[in-house]
Amino acid sequence: RPRLAAPHPAAARTPPQDLLAPPRAAVAVGKACTSTHAQHAPSSVAAAAPAAATPLFAFKAHDGCIRAAAAAADHLVTGSTDNTLGVYNLRKRRAHGSLLQEGGGGAVSALSFYGGTHLLSGGGDGDVCIWRTSDWECLLRMKGHSAPIEALAVHPSGRLALSVCAGRKLRLWNLQTGKCNYTSALPQPTRVLLWTPRGDAYVTAAGSALRLHALGGDAAPVEMLHERPPAAAAFASEDVLASGGASGAIELWDAGSGERLSQAAAAHASRIKCLVSTFRSCGGGGAHLSSASTDGSIRLWRLVAAGASE
Repeated sequence: RPRLAAPHPAAARTPPQDLLAPPRAAVAVGKACTSTHAQHAPSSVAAAAPAAATPLFAFKAHDGCIRAAAAAADHLVTGSTDNTLGVYNLRKRRAHGSLLQEGGGGAVSALSFYGGTHLLSGGGDGDVCIWRTSDWECLLRMKGHSAPIEALAVHPSGRLALSVCAGRKLRLWNLQTGKCNYTSALPQPTRVLLWTPRGDAYVTAAGSALRLHALGGDAAPVEMLHERPPAAAAFASEDVLASGGASGAIELWDAGSGERLSQAAAAHASRIKCLVSTFRSCGGGGAHLSSASTDGSIRLWRLVAAGASE
């Protein structure tokens, strides 16, 4: 099995704007060195070293705090406490403008793309909005939550989506009809919500555990118990889940059994807030994992086979 190697250096609309110096609330995009993809599931984690990246551009993004960001194809979208979505073209390195849903909406705290064609957004008003990226029209507003939305996840098929609100309610949406097919009460609110790559189960966080819930059955969820609460997760392969949280460590788990495979105990000096894997975008190779922390750093990790050279 491969392992995780040390990181390498590395709508209302407003008019488009060119490159701006980064102010307090800004979006910055950079690049870092990468290497060849691993072809097998990761199973161990090596110690991290500081990563270096070169910023390519930065934009004045919002008047409020940025609460969410998502990227797909050439699109980058950010959500803020100023109730707007910022839209950017990564290829042209330009800001396209801002989106504001009808009625003013609320603080935008969750974003999830399906491919590069559609985007789901959710926030303080409890609504889930579906945006078409070709013209950034809001196609549908799905109502049902009575509290601000904390997380969104679109099914790999693009036909379903999950949402979780601050009131601990999880909802399963049919994106073809705009109707809610299923609701469930969670032990506590969570910002960790993702589908398995096969789409046959989903993952949430509860206390110090990640839970994998299978669809279409009454089986108890598979639990992955952490020493401290997890705050982020991403699939590194079909069956291996990477997680990070308050401890600053990155851990790899067998999602089917809940067994911890390995960890990078000193991945970051403080809480890990976000993990992103290239597993889906690189044809299943699961080559890289990026982590962002409250220590102010973003690190890029290379997934390599156990026993292979780094």
